[in-house]
Amino acid sequence: IKAVLFATERFAQLALQVTAKLCRDETVLIQGAAGGLGGYAIQIARSLGAGVIIGAASTASKREAALATGADHTVDYTKPDWGEQIRDLTNGRG
Repeated sequence: IKAVLFATERFAQLALQVTAKLCRDETVLIQGAAGGLGGYAIQIARSLGAGVIIGAASTASKREAALATGADHTVDYTKPDWGEQIRDLTNGRG
């Protein structure tokens, strides 16, 4: 199990640092924020100095879990207006 957890954490780190090139004070949207990978991504984004972390999840309990893990805000991606919620949270930047 230890190897699986390490691989998941490493994947989240690579996704944020190498692929997304997350910089300090940037806003990041994490899809599936309540899952194992999403939870690691929230924690890693915080450690990299993300300004605002938005977690996307489908249920209230999952959104609560994302907040408990460190997300600043959450959105329900099953709602038709979730894109508008992102724009509101990012002052129109999306």
